[in-house]
Amino acid sequence: MATSPNVFPLGQETLPRSLFGRPSSRTYRAAVAQIVREVKARHGINDERFAELVGCDKDTIRNAENEETNLNAVTLFSIAYAFGEEAIEPVRALYLCAPVEEPTIADRCRRIRGELAAIEKEAEE
Repeated sequence: MATSPNVFPLGQETLPRSLFGRPSSRTYRAAVAQIVREVKARHGINDERFAELVGCDKDTIRNAENEETNLNAVTLFSIAYAFGEEAIEPVRALYLCAPVEEPTIADRCRRIRGELAAIEKEAEE
């Protein structure tokens, strides 16, 4: 089985990926722990205040920081809401839809020409 292509043109990924390029539970937990540590340090808050701002239990924050559990999507989005979207960048870097450079006009023209050629071929058949 082939591995997924590297789709991080803006820089190298900082967390290890699983064997076939997909994020694993381990890498997700490591990214979440990094988020918790960075937010707490940047804002000078403890687990209890963090949990209050995000709307979860302080034990959830402690467990996430210790890589003992996964945060659910709502809690992760709540972190982004409370502390800004950049706060969850370590998790965003794990998925293949991470921000990439905008395609150039030449790239867009090539894609459109390719799509037109495929449509013309389909129409001929």
